[in-house]
This record gives sequence, C-alpha cells and structure tokens, in this order.
Amino acid sequence: MNGKMIAVVIAVVAVVAVGAAVFMMNNNDDSDEKTGGLYDLHATILDVDMGGMSSTPKMAETIEYMYKEVYGSLASGAEKLTIEDAMADETYWNTYGKYTSTASVSADGKITYNTLVDDKNKQDFTIDAPFEVLLSTGTAYHTIIYYALCEKYNVEPYSDAAFKNKDLVNEFRGYCKGVLLKDSIETSTPDLLKYYADDYISHAASLKTYDLEQIGQDVKTFTSKGQSTVLMGSGTISKDKNADVYQMVTDNGGMIALNSATSIPSTYAGIDLVGKIMGLDEYTDKVIQDLQLRLYKIYWSVQEKNEDHKAYFEGSKGTASKNTGSGAELCKFLGFNIDLFDGKEHDTESLLQAHPDVLIFYTNDDRGRDVQMRIA
Repeated sequence: MNGKMIAVVIAVVAVVAVGAAVFMMNNNDDSDEKTGGLYDLHATILDVDMGGMSSTPKMAETIEYMYKEVYGSLASGAEKLTIEDAMADETYWNTYGKYTSTASVSADGKITYNTLVDDKNKQDFTIDAPFEVLLSTGTAYHTIIYYALCEKYNVEPYSDAAFKNKDLVNEFRGYCKGVLLKDSIETSTPDLLKYYADDYISHAASLKTYDLEQIGQDVKTFTSKGQSTVLMGSGTISKDKNADVYQMVTDNGGMIALNSATSIPSTYAGIDLVGKIMGLDEYTDKVIQDLQLRLYKIYWSVQEKNEDHKAYFEGSKGTASKNTGSGAELCKFLGFNIDLFDGKEHDTESLLQAHPDVLIFYTNDDRGRDVQMRIA
C-alpha cells in the first residue's frame, strides 16, 4: 500500500477483542495512583474496541496500539522490513500472512463467494456483477470500503485530504447506506461518522438486535429501485437467527454475506471478500498487503524484544475472554501468555496471585474503571 496509507492513527486509547482504527481515548485515568483490588497489580490497562479486533483494517491499528502500550517503540530495524521479508519468514507468513480466499471473480466478471446461511452451514453464491449497496450491522465492512477508496484516491485514511475529496465521499455514501446505529459508529469509529449521508439508515446495534421485519423493509428500500443489495454482519453472534435473516433478505430481493472471522488470516479473507463483492478488489489487495507488512513489523519486534507478559481480558459481564476468540488471537500474536483466557469468572485474590501485567477491557464496557478493578 502507498506511503500515505501506512501513516495510521495510533492514538492512546479507550479500546480490545475489535474492532476496529481503533477508537482510542487517553489511557491516563490516574490508575497508577490508586490502590486496592486489581490496581495493586500495577498492570498496563488496555481498552480495546470489540469491532476493531477482526474483520477490518482496524485490526492492525488495534494491534499497533496494544503493542505500543506494552512494548513501547518498534525494535530497531523494523522500519527497514519489506513485504518480501515478511513472505520469507515462513513462521510468520504461514501463521499470520497468507489466507484462503472465500470469493473469486471469473473471466466474465461473475463473482462467487461463500457465506454462512444458517447456524452452521455455508453456501456458495454467484452474482453477475458487484453489489451496489451494502447494509452493515458493523463498522468493519464500511471501514474496508473506506480504506479501499482511500487507496483508490491516494489519500491517507481520516485525513483532511480524504474528507475534502468529494469523489471519495460520494462513492462511500453510494455504497454505505445503513444500518449500524450512529451512536455505535461514534463509539467504535468516530472519525468515520462524518462520511455518512444525512439519509443513512440507522436501525440496529448488531445483527442480533436487528428486527427481522425491519431487515426486509430496509433491503426492499434499495432493491425496489433496482439496486443490488447485500447485508453483512457477524454470523457468529446469534447463529440461530442466521437462517431467518437469510430468508428475509432473499425474500426481498437482496443477498447476505455473513462474517465469521476470528483470526488474522480470516480477517484478510473478509477484507478480500468485501473487495470482490463490491468491485473494489484492486484496492483491497493493496490494503491487505499493507496490513501484512505492518503486522510483520510488530511480530518481528515482539521476537526481538523477547519479553514475558501475561494478559487478562475481561468482558463487560465480568468473565474472562475465551482462548478461541479474536482477543486471544491478538494476544498470542503479541506474545502474551493467555493462560487466563478460559471464559470463567476470576475472583480478585486469584488474579492477584496469577499476577497478569496486562489487563484488557472493551471500550463499550459501561462499567466504571473502579468496578473493573474491583474496588467499587
């Protein structure tokens, strides 16, 4: 990807699992001055955007943020690494670099892609041409389109030049018509919010909470005008609803492409999928290559620094993250010990004894910091 795209917003954040361009707020919350509870661990506290952990270019920003807060600057020499270096590192490339595409484009322009259709089954669909409208219950899919358009118009994401580029803005608005609530966009990806048109449909916080009848109405809003329409969202959050969503969407003339990414390679595959079904694969190919190199610089630096860190990642319900999700994937990538990722409740005393030095919470966790740290 071009040099402008490599300049990423790595702010000090309130953030991750998602992602996620991670929505980040300053982490200076006087934690170092407090005592009692988990404050006594004197751990590094990370706030991560759930939507910025997988399925999106924001994944790289999340990892960069987490790395910087724990390790500091990249190891000396990382800035000289190339994509060729990344591909030559077989351990990195085979584990985190290469991916299996779930979409293809034939010589006659037809696009075949694979997606979940119910709680466990996937199916191939073929369309004659790219979709014109994307309805999305997460910022990941709109963010992919945004990054592709920034590549197309040779501007840095979220820069003044990007927003002042009327062709970019209008093209983004042409694709991205709804559906994630604007409040959710503001929480997850605030810099993207201004790109949406005034008539953007804001109807759901997730696929799980998206009313079925409303889904049908929203899809028909565009298919009735002759616009080919696809609905994207997480097919893993509420699996028992997938079949009904598929039926409602197809009954109203649209199609679905439900995401199931939980790893770095499947995130690349998801970006590739969006690029192909929206006709932007020329640009998403470059986005993916940029991510592969950025992540290699992190991976290489972790090996060079050779430090020991143990992480504890807690969801808003007070239970630990599981060792099979995207949060565990990112922490393993960063070299963290994830023995505490067991999906269970951990009392304060046991955590003090386990002594994790990295504590991770979600940005959309509405518990106050003192509650998270077990003193309130």
